Amino acid sequence: MLDARVAHGRDTHKGWSTRELAEMVDTTVKTIRHYHRVGLLEEPERRPNGYKAYGPEHVAQLLEVLRMREIGFSVAQIGEAMGSGDASVFGAEELIAEIDSSIRRLQGIRRDVEDSLDSDGSWRLPPSFAGGVNGPADAERLVRHLMARHFTREAMAALRSLEGEPSPVDAEFEQLPADASDDEISDLAARMAPHIRRAQGEHSMPERVVATDGDAGGRAALAIGRMLSELYNPAQLEVITRALDEGTRSDSASG
Repeated sequence: MLDARVAHGRDTHKGWSTRELAEMVDTTVKTIRHYHRVGLLEEPERRPNGYKAYGPEHVAQLLEVLRMREIGFSVAQIGEAMGSGDASVFGAEELIAEIDSSIRRLQGIRRDVEDSLDSDGSWRLPPSFAGGVNGPADAERLVRHLMARHFTREAMAALRSLEGEPSPVDAEFEQLPADASDDEISDLAARMAPHIRRAQGEHSMPERVVATDGDAGGRAALAIGRMLSELYNPAQLEVITRALDEGTRSDSASG
């Protein structure tokens, strides 16, 4: 049966159409036309009716191009090699190094997705954000995703390690009004500071948080500061500032 189909496929070969060629090599008509445009696939002869008639030589040429693209060679590299007839221009060692680099990058992305999974198993920002941030949980999640855009994976892991069980003052912080008095702000900051110090003492934290762009967190701090100023009211921002300052002073005094 297979032999019969093969014989029928040859059919005193009058050439295959673009669609038939695409089906033979498991690609698309659009891809074939693209390789014609960039010069990686020779144009076939045309039948009297004007349709293209591809032959075995085009199948071989297209299979080679597809294989090189799957391996990772660029269109320019393939064109250079085909033009010179010298396979050495492919630079196999350089390609292997690039593949290894891509593998490491993809492994990093996989770890990042795993690390960013929320309690509901989602790693994406919820669609509800399109209509605005609703509540402290959404705010924290948004800030975390923003930080992940700026900080290294190691820094994010260290920051996540500081996230402990909700403390009694969390609810007070979430409900703190913008017009809270200075005494209310100081009192809440003083009660938040011990929780921050305890979390820092229980978990390993780098001396400085490293930004992905290498600016030691400068641009990251600016971006996150802008986001916090939109998510929290002035009184809440002042509580955060004072609580962190109190934690820093206490660490310096104990050191």
